[in-house]
Amino acid sequence: MVGAIVLVLGIVIAGIVYWVGQSHSGSQGTYTADGDWHDDTLSLEDSKGSTRDVQLYGGTMEMLMVKINDALKQPGVQAALIVVASALVASGCFIAARQQPSDPDVS
Repeated sequence: MVGAIVLVLGIVIAGIVYWVGQSHSGSQGTYTADGDWHDDTLSLEDSKGSTRDVQLYGGTMEMLMVKINDALKQPGVQAALIVVASALVASGCFIAARQQPSDPDVS
């Protein structure tokens, strides 16, 4: 029963995260607390100079970490991670329930 609840909640929460992320992804920029305009349309991978500098000074591993960080900001990736994590936890619950000995006295 716990596994089913975890799985359903994971799917619902992933749907909410994806929906909210998609509704906020349409904005091209935001105002900061100081009142300055921050345009977030140009990502690091769109700028060849920035990409070159990161790889030159940080190496290939830092470039990989930057790409992973950019990917984790996408609502689709976040929702998929939530679904996978809830499926793993639910699978653990299902396996634990299967391992429990059944009590013949309980009807």
